[in-house]
Amino acid sequence: MMKKLIAAVLLVLVLAGIAWASWVDTACVQRCMDAGGLYNRCVRLCTND
Repeated sequence: MMKKLIAAVLLVLVLAGIAWASWVDTACVQRCMDAGGLYNRCVRLCTND
């Protein structure tokens, strides 16, 4: 029972991650992180335009 629950949660997280990645400008985030920015800050920066 517990394993099925964990598997379901992981699946949802993966799907949400894919949707999130397609919404956020990943190239922008990558450039920001290459410049030494933190992931969370880069995501916020790249979704604000």
